[in-house]
Amino acid sequence: MKKNLFIFVLCLVCIFNAVSEESVFFDTIETVSKLTRKNVHDINSDNKVNCIDYTVMFKYYWDKNCEPGHSIDCQIIRNENPQNGFHHLFVRVRENSRAAWIYIEPQAKYPDMEMTKYWGMRYESQYDIYNETYIWKNDYLE
Repeated sequence: MKKNLFIFVLCLVCIFNAVSEESVFFDTIETVSKLTRKNVHDINSDNKVNCIDYTVMFKYYWDKNCEPGHSIDCQIIRNENPQNGFHHLFVRVRENSRAAWIYIEPQAKYPDMEMTKYWGMRYESQYDIYNETYIWKNDYLE
């Protein structure tokens, strides 16, 4: 009986920890989103405030607000679709190295930030180009 009670309590603790970690993750996304929208400016001097500025600022605030070692859990992605002319910069984030990536539109308001939700059929993930983070980060944030 005591063993079963212990297992039950242990399960509750695991569930609570998982929910708490997820809550912290989504709180971080919301915080970073608000900071980005509040402070975005033309960082690449093209006289526009567009996806480049929002994306690079989102990455900047993510790195400032995430737990140490988790800056790699936010990456800058470029999407270049020759079929419909969609050319866009955005981010993908994940809770940890074992979690699935969530693709986010930094210009959108939380919680409607997922690329497919925000852009619909215009966004086609097969045209995503990875390994963009350090290009943009080094050019504009370092």
